[in-house]
Amino acid sequence: DVHLDEILSSLTCGAHLVLLRSGGHLDFDYLTRVICDHHVTFIAPVPSWIDALCQYLRQNNHASQRMKQIQWWFIGGEELFSSTIQQLLPFIHDECHLLNTYGPAEITETATCYEICREDLSQMISIPIGHPLDGYDIYVVDEYRQQVIPNQQGEIVIGGVGVFGGYYEREDLSEQVLIDMNGEKCYMTGDFGRIDGETDELIFMGRKDYQIKLRGQRIELGQIEHTIMKFSSLISGCIVMKYTYHEQEHIVAYVETTSTSVNDEDLREKCLSTLSSYMIPSMFIILEKFPLSLNGKINRKALPTPDFISFQKLINEDIESMSLMEMRIHHLWCDVLHRKRISTKISFFFLHEFGTAPDIVLCLQQASISEHAQLLTKAITSISNPHYQSWFSLHADHGEASFAQSRIFLDEQIRFQSSNKKTTAIYNLPLLCRLSESTMSIECLQQILRQITEKHAILRTNIRMDSTTGRLNQYIQPNNIHDWFSFHTSIIDDNNELKIILNDELTNRTYFDFNQGRVFRCHIVRQRSSITNHHDFLSAGDWMIFNFHHIAFDGESEQIFLDDFRQFYNYKQQVQVNDEKTTLQYIDYSTHERQIDMTAAKMYWRQIFKDYETIQPMILPVDRKLPSNGIYTGDGLSIEIYLNNEILKQFIDYASYSNATLYQLCLTIYYIFLYKLTGGQRDIIIGIVQANRYRPELQRIIGMFVNTLPILIHIDSYDTFE
Repeated sequence: DVHLDEILSSLTCGAHLVLLRSGGHLDFDYLTRVICDHHVTFIAPVPSWIDALCQYLRQNNHASQRMKQIQWWFIGGEELFSSTIQQLLPFIHDECHLLNTYGPAEITETATCYEICREDLSQMISIPIGHPLDGYDIYVVDEYRQQVIPNQQGEIVIGGVGVFGGYYEREDLSEQVLIDMNGEKCYMTGDFGRIDGETDELIFMGRKDYQIKLRGQRIELGQIEHTIMKFSSLISGCIVMKYTYHEQEHIVAYVETTSTSVNDEDLREKCLSTLSSYMIPSMFIILEKFPLSLNGKINRKALPTPDFISFQKLINEDIESMSLMEMRIHHLWCDVLHRKRISTKISFFFLHEFGTAPDIVLCLQQASISEHAQLLTKAITSISNPHYQSWFSLHADHGEASFAQSRIFLDEQIRFQSSNKKTTAIYNLPLLCRLSESTMSIECLQQILRQITEKHAILRTNIRMDSTTGRLNQYIQPNNIHDWFSFHTSIIDDNNELKIILNDELTNRTYFDFNQGRVFRCHIVRQRSSITNHHDFLSAGDWMIFNFHHIAFDGESEQIFLDDFRQFYNYKQQVQVNDEKTTLQYIDYSTHERQIDMTAAKMYWRQIFKDYETIQPMILPVDRKLPSNGIYTGDGLSIEIYLNNEILKQFIDYASYSNATLYQLCLTIYYIFLYKLTGGQRDIIIGIVQANRYRPELQRIIGMFVNTLPILIHIDSYDTFE
């Protein structure tokens, strides 16, 4: 595509076009001599080629003046960083023009342009790609192809005179990328960008292809690259990629620099101070120069393969000198991370997991086994009540429901009840899993679910109101009568049908029956194309939807269920289900909790709320009034607020400066928002949920433990934000 600009532009304006020999653009001695000898004034390179050129010019002083006569640098093809321009400046003329351009081949080369101001480089990391050229229109849209507001990230869509007609004999691909916007044909680039709210310039935010999922977390690789680029002006390039080694997923960062002062330990510390733990690269590979393709762009396929063998040696280094406390923590880490050996000096977050500890702030700051051992030892020796007694199994098969269950029951039966049978369910918790490889016997799947319901009695428990006492009770049912979970099968032809099924699992109120102990169901969804002669086997690509009612399941239960499923599947009949008579069940928790003396807790909350107006509801602007007859639809609404990367970075910086958590900062902003929305209401209460698994013996029990806590604040209009 670039040949159009280089050849046709030369012909139309009467310029002299200099052609290099084959491969000459990578022979920098030959190239710079040709540029100097032919008095070249215009050049259109890619950023990675400039990095390689600057490295040559720094090492060969005799060639350092050969690029001075170039008047126009027409840069494009890759994201341009300020560090690239800063290292180029000593070798170019002070008054030459530096243009950062953007445009894929599908729109006929160039759609936007930004002229770089040398004075602004110190304030930038990534150079903007500017405003649209005459004849082009730029849109930034969300996943629904609606234009986003300024400073919000979205996909870049280009319209105008240069948009191509489609891919040759590939109508299927053409339909995926060509859309209509405001009556004109536009091209969806697959690039992320945002419009700067102050300058109205387009900012490149990375490729859509470079957004990955790692252990369930969505990660923008470009965000990691920008963080590393900020570390030092001596870093000229960074590429972050995802690798899989021995079924373990890793993020690997390639860093281009000629400086010996840039090392992986400092890079990791920089990332730890800025990024979430799951975004920290496993390895940092430092290179003097990135490999380039024939067109001068970075050749990602030619980057060196990570040495995971050395990485494993680092993790599995000698641990013979551990103290007793270190050995205990080492055992816990290995159990959680599914590893045999872990270095005592390596950070917990270096291994891409997240955990809690006595003081989370200290544990984040002191994140190795040795440091955790010291923290735990100090915490244990400072416990004021050393006579801790674990809860034990009460061998009960019936009892009163827990406080959490009662709340769920009342919510669903009263607050969200409706005469309309089509009313959306509030407390269905579907868990979607996909068979990624091999096959699974449906009979084996059912057997695993029977073992799980045998182990966790809450999944075969009746819950009903006693009309005599007015209490909500639970009754454990024997496991050997029949399956206490319902089992369903659907066959689909495309993913749209899967979405309909999943939405039905999420919203259908008829799937669970407390009185009959039906709080858990399994729905397998099979691809018609994958069904073979063996109809009783699931194939790769088939789906399993495990759906639970919230009265028997919470967010923490999800991982417990998956861990048990994995264990029963891997070891089949070798694993014995725990003995009900000795294992703590959810009904034991309910009974023990009911026996706790709540007098002090009630006094505490009454004391907290005594000076606040809690009866009067918040005066919020509404679009409809509450029904006077007290009959509600039972419908609810959930609103999600997304923050773009720039705002998120400001949040992180401010929270760090204020020694606060992001949660505290967001909660403060929400309080102020409600204060403004209510016209200055001073007493505001927000309900938050807490896992409520406050004892060690509750950590591996499936059930509903979540507690709602009221967070109350009295706002003084004269207070500052701080």
